[in-house]
Amino acid sequence: MMRDILLQIAQVVTVLVLAPLLQGVILQWEERVQRAQGPGIFQPYRDLWKLFHKQLVVPETASFIYWIAPVVAFTCMMTVPILIPVLTNFPLPLSDMGDILGGGFILTLGSFMITIAGLDSGSAHGGIGSSRAVMLGILAEPTLILVFVGITLLAKSMLPFVVNHLLVQQPAVYWGPAHLFLVAAFFILILVETDRLPIHSSTHIEVYMIEEARILEYSGPLLALLRWASAMKQLILYTIFCVLPARMRDWRCGRLLAL
Repeated sequence: MMRDILLQIAQVVTVLVLAPLLQGVILQWEERVQRAQGPGIFQPYRDLWKLFHKQLVVPETASFIYWIAPVVAFTCMMTVPILIPVLTNFPLPLSDMGDILGGGFILTLGSFMITIAGLDSGSAHGGIGSSRAVMLGILAEPTLILVFVGITLLAKSMLPFVVNHLLVQQPAVYWGPAHLFLVAAFFILILVETDRLPIHSSTHIEVYMIEEARILEYSGPLLALLRWASAMKQLILYTIFCVLPARMRDWRCGRLLAL
């Protein structure tokens, strides 16, 4: 029992600690593709450290939503690793608190809070970013529901651990057209949710920016929480993507999920 509790905590800590590292690796390789040197892979850790030590600047029009949105978003991203396989392929004590759909709702709640916080700031950029994010969400959420419903019909269960074992034990389901199309749909969804669109929306150019516009009025520790939550969401989605399509017979406790 104690081992399972420690593994439960380890899953959350793994996502918490490695999320900025994954972001640093991705940013470095994006620069390498553009023939630039790019920042070091540990730069996100340094950025978070600086933000946590900076002063808060709060808009005069901001309400309590401005304050609670980063905390709620960060908490949501810490909750999802409790429900999904990260280090183990067997259920942990708290993994039955929610299923695949519940995890999706938690991720959506974090994004929703950031969206209304962008509107709450009263900034024109925040309104633009929030409206653009909602527009993309209208297109992305049906895809998310389609993937969840499809996986549920294949596995006859909405628990991530059950789905993973089904795909491992039944190659016919794994290589079936339905599963392959669901994997492709979820990959497209990841491109949207992790801000990897053909138009890079993390830029500070007003015509393109979406994520940066929503949090443009944030600074200091609150901005650090938002950036950390965004990195955690990215790692969580990549983990789910690896769990659902990948056949992993030799998972061991203590090993990170790998393709």
